[in-house]
Amino acid sequence: ANNSRMEQIVQVHNVRAIKVNQLRSYSRELSVLYYQMLLARDPFLLDELGQKVTTFASEFLKVYEELMQTSTREEDRDKLQQLMSLAGRTYNFQQEVIALLQQEKYQAATTLMVSKVQPSQNESVNYYDYLVKEQQQLVADAAQAAQSAYRNSFLLMLLISSIAILLGALISLFV
Repeated sequence: ANNSRMEQIVQVHNVRAIKVNQLRSYSRELSVLYYQMLLARDPFLLDELGQKVTTFASEFLKVYEELMQTSTREEDRDKLQQLMSLAGRTYNFQQEVIALLQQEKYQAATTLMVSKVQPSQNESVNYYDYLVKEQQQLVADAAQAAQSAYRNSFLLMLLISSIAILLGALISLFV
């Protein structure tokens, strides 16, 4: 039972690590799309890329909500809220870039992308990396705890079995 519970904990941490990786992946995809938008001079292509941005952004929010729902500790929720704060700031800058592109102010859009969006994206990516490493460490710690609990249970069973055999041998000698 103890081993099963520990395996379940490891599985939960694995799922959370995968979801944080998904958030990081969606964030990177969004960044690439925004850079493609910066290079696009065709309004139809700009609109098509904008639709892809909307799709990735909705997937990002879906995974974020799943993570929030599975977060049982306040500390985890705070970290996810910090992540969303960083992502929201980057998104707001990116929306300003789109507005400039729609007005065909390409130089201003490029300047904003380099001066505001890129540093904000870098900060977000660094935070994703921090969260991924943290989740990986939690998985490793939980797996180690599960292995230790299993080993202790096995040794306890050996000890109890040895005592039972010894008692059986003693009883048979006196009977």
